[in-house]
Parts: sequence; C-alpha cells; structure tokens
Amino acid sequence: MSEKSESTTNKLVTIICRSIGRPELKSALDSISAQSYKPIEVVLINSSEKRLENFLPLDLQVTVLDQPTPLSRADAANAGIAAAKGGLLLFLDDDDYISNDHISNLASKMCSDSSIRAVYSGTQKVTNDGKLLGQVYSTEFDPILLMRDNYIPIHSMLFEKSLIDEGCRFDPQFEIYEDWDFWLQLAQKTKFLHIPKVTAYYRSGGESGTALSDESKKYDPENKISKARAQIFEKWKTQWTGGHINKLIGQSYNELARHCDDLNTQLKITGEQYDILKTDLNKINADYENLNRQKAKLEGVLAVIGSSLQESLAKISDLEVEVEHRVTTEKHLRLHEAQLQTSLNEILSSRSWKFTSPFRKARTVYKTVFKVLSFHKTKTHAEKTGVEKTNNIISKNTSHE
Repeated sequence: MSEKSESTTNKLVTIICRSIGRPELKSALDSISAQSYKPIEVVLINSSEKRLENFLPLDLQVTVLDQPTPLSRADAANAGIAAAKGGLLLFLDDDDYISNDHISNLASKMCSDSSIRAVYSGTQKVTNDGKLLGQVYSTEFDPILLMRDNYIPIHSMLFEKSLIDEGCRFDPQFEIYEDWDFWLQLAQKTKFLHIPKVTAYYRSGGESGTALSDESKKYDPENKISKARAQIFEKWKTQWTGGHINKLIGQSYNELARHCDDLNTQLKITGEQYDILKTDLNKINADYENLNRQKAKLEGVLAVIGSSLQESLAKISDLEVEVEHRVTTEKHLRLHEAQLQTSLNEILSSRSWKFTSPFRKARTVYKTVFKVLSFHKTKTHAEKTGVEKTNNIISKNTSHE
C-alpha cells in the first residue's frame, strides 16, 4: 500500500476541459491553477470558433485542441482522453469549477486502498454568478443505485487512466447522460470511493440539461430526459444479469416500502395533530360564541350610553344657547350700567346738583330728626299704656280680696 501511496500522489493529473467558449472558462481554469496538488496539465477541447488564449493562466500547462467543427460532448471527452498524458484523469467543463484542495483530497484517498481506482467528492450547485444554492450532490457509492440514476457530477470524479487502457470510452450515441454511461463502464472494473466533503461546484443552467424540477418527468415517454434514460437502459439491459435487475427492483421496492412507512408515520402524526387542532377549534368556537354574547351585551350598553349621550348633547346644546343668551344680556346690562354711570357722573358734576346740595343735606337732617322724634313718641306711648295696664291688674286683685 505504501508503494501505491507514493506512486499515486506523484502522478501527473490531466484535467480535460470541454469548452464552447463560454466566459466562465476563465473561472474554471483559474480554479485549476489554484490547486494545491502538483503536477497538473490541462487538455482544453475548443469546440467553438473563438480563440481561447486570453482565458489561459500563465502558470498553467494547457494544451488547446481547436476543433475544425464543434464536437459532441462524448467526442470532445474522447478527444481529451486521447491527448491526456497523466496517470490520473478528471473532467471539468468550462462552466464549472473546483476548490483548491479538490485534486489533493481525491488523490490522497485513492492511494489509501489499492482496490480503488476512482474517487468522487461532494458537489454543490451554484447560481450562474457563483452564489451557493441549497442543492448538494453527495450520495454514497451504490452500484445498484447507479443502474437507476446518475448521481455523480462529472467533475467530482478522479480516476486512473488504466481504466481507459482497459477500454472505457464515452459512447458517441449519447447526447445526454454520456457521463452516466461512462460511470457504468468504470463501475464494472472498480469500486468508487465517496468523499462527502464538497470540493466541486456545479453551475446551474449548464448545457447537459439533466436537471428536472419535476422528477416524474423522468418517466414521461415524451420528455427528452426520459428518452435519454431509456437509451441508457436499452444499451445496458443486455449487460446486466438477472441478479442485478432483481437487486434493482428490490432496492426500489425497499425504498418504496420505507417511503410508505414514512407516509404512514406522517399520517399518524397528522391525525394526532388533527385531533389536537379539532379540540382547539372547538374551544375557539366556544370562545367565539362567548365573545358574540359579550358583544351583544356591550352593544346593548352602548345603545343606552348612546341614547344618554344624545340627551346630554341636546341639554348641552340648550345650555349653550342659554349661556349665550345670558352672556348677551350681561353685555347689554353692562352697557346700560355704563350709560347710567355716565349719566350719574354728568348729574353729579352739573351746577344744579351742586346748587341744591344744601337743600338735600337739610332734608336728610330733617328726615333723621323726624325718625328720632317718632321713635321717642312711640316709646313714651308704650310706657304709658304699660303703666295703665299694670294699675288695672292691681285694682282687680284688691277688689277680690
């Protein structure tokens, strides 16, 4: 195993890049240039009419293979394989990219087991501008699952060139899923080792067109993905044994059974939640009816208050009229008082008032003296009457004796 480790970690890695001249090519090549693993060469298959020299990093060994006519995805991959010099190979299309430890992680894991000749990492989907999305492709290797679905993005896999020497190639008949067919070929010759760590990034909107928002479309005979899957199965159905197919059916059955169990569990939970919600709903309805009764009472109280308020407002309006009337009356009285005061002042300051002043004083004195004399006269008469009454009482008492 030590010899395997030493030879693998020192092997030249060839990264085959299929390009149609997209601007993202620079990011792809820059991610290769940033790799911590050395040595690396790049074989760039140019299936466009553009010149790609401006995209090439200065510190990266790149062999550009310009094509006179655009190649299919499978033919471009085979052209890259034919030109590769490295003992380890990896594909990276021009719209995807890898982290700087992608190659070193894969190569170091490959050397840990002499029976492993292919290693793949986790891959995360990103937006066109490189923003991370929630979708991650990181499924443990299962050769039976690989018969049913392609779950390994092409740039996540590092594999030995010896598999090419044993006859593995991309099949030109596939316009879609050419990488799936290639993985099925490799799986016949070696186990795959999966590294869960995400070190590869798949840009959404690529040309492979295998992403589906509705998984059921994979089984729609009119859908292009469904047709491509049927083409894969048509090729491989004669190479799979009855045991393989039985395992595939058994795995699908077990998955369906687990799914049914999950659904039953969810249904039970949902039923319990429904009972709780029903109880809560009954309580809410009772509370609602109680609130309606309270509302009716409040509306009655408000009606009484409203009536009283209307009466009070009417009284206030009458009082306002009365206050306004009294204010007006007071203004008139004050005006009349002022007029009287003015007249009085005119009288008091007149000559006739001053001339008759001694007469008014004498009259006042006369009235005062008259009142005093009348008082004394009344008093004397009362005293005389009292004496007479007293004498009469005395005479009566004497006669009785």
